[in-house]
Amino acid sequence: MRVSFAEFRDDGAPEIPMILAISYPDLPAVEAALASPARTRAKAATEAVLARFFDGRIHHHVTTAHDHELTA
Repeated sequence: MRVSFAEFRDDGAPEIPMILAISYPDLPAVEAALASPARTRAKAATEAVLARFFDGRIHHHVTTAHDHELTA
């Protein structure tokens, strides 16, 4: 799991204060995690806390990551 917090953004770019990224071995593992009772409980707990401190919208993106070695 990786948590990223916004430092700065381009003028006019939408504000994204935090990104929580979780890596899974494959799409079936993602689907199992999304359907799990633990996610349902965690989502409810998160929403209860964020409602007190956050006025915004939470949304999810499922992406595929590719690591590449950079050469000079």
